[in-house]
Amino acid sequence: MLHMRHSNQSGFTIIELMVTTFVMFIVVVVFGGIISASYRQAIAADALASMTRDMHVTMDAIEMDVLASVEIASTSRRGDMNMLDRYGYSAVSNPAPTLQTWKYFGGGGNRRALLLIQYATNLRRGAGSREVVYAATKRFNCSTERRLQPKYRQMVVYFMRDNTLYRRVIFDDIKSERYKALGVNASAICGTGDENNEFWRKIAVQSIPPQSSEFTGGATPGRSLYRDETIARNVSAFDVQYFKDDTPIANQYDAAHSSDHMFENANKVKIDITISPPVGGVSKISQSLTVRKGNEE
Repeated sequence: MLHMRHSNQSGFTIIELMVTTFVMFIVVVVFGGIISASYRQAIAADALASMTRDMHVTMDAIEMDVLASVEIASTSRRGDMNMLDRYGYSAVSNPAPTLQTWKYFGGGGNRRALLLIQYATNLRRGAGSREVVYAATKRFNCSTERRLQPKYRQMVVYFMRDNTLYRRVIFDDIKSERYKALGVNASAICGTGDENNEFWRKIAVQSIPPQSSEFTGGATPGRSLYRDETIARNVSAFDVQYFKDDTPIANQYDAAHSSDHMFENANKVKIDITISPPVGGVSKISQSLTVRKGNEE
């Protein structure tokens, strides 16, 4: 007699497979959305942290420079001062063939600049052991009477180009009439011969034709890599207001009233800066700083 064997095994039906696939698709979509949202939040948080850090660094740098200033200026060139370079506002995109004058404002808010006169130091900002540079005259001995010698001056310029805020240092012309009247020996500062040569080597770049290793040019505004510091990127607004104590300097952005001595009585500035986010999902951040200059000549 033949016996027939019947199998109890059964597979998934088409309906069951479709339901399972649909459920898996929903799970992937939900978790994918969560992961994507978390990633966007992380990017936004990182961008906000970077913007906040840039704002703090910017305001700290400006505050320190204003406190170290002996004068708030409206120009880098006048009768008692000759602080020029090839990248003043007259040189729009490339270094000019002649030295240019910096002004505190040009056309539009993105062309404003903060010009601060300070005493020059032998090392860059942030160096722990930097010292004031004294010009050498025959009236006093640099070894024993250095602090009686006239202090050499520099100008710190904060300016914007391509939505980036830069800090530049420009040095005064020691051969100018100001230093001649003080009895300064030509191109001489208090220090050894090697110190003299090293100091002038560092600042000589401002008055010679720029070299490819020291400057960038081309389609974007050229700048001296040797002297410029990038303070903040993605800056959408940089505004400066000038005061004598608590009174605003009159007509300060009226070109018809602008002069080389516009801010000779100014002793305080108010800085407003806005930094825009490099990515979506983050709001702009703005901050104001009011600070009084800390030195008197």
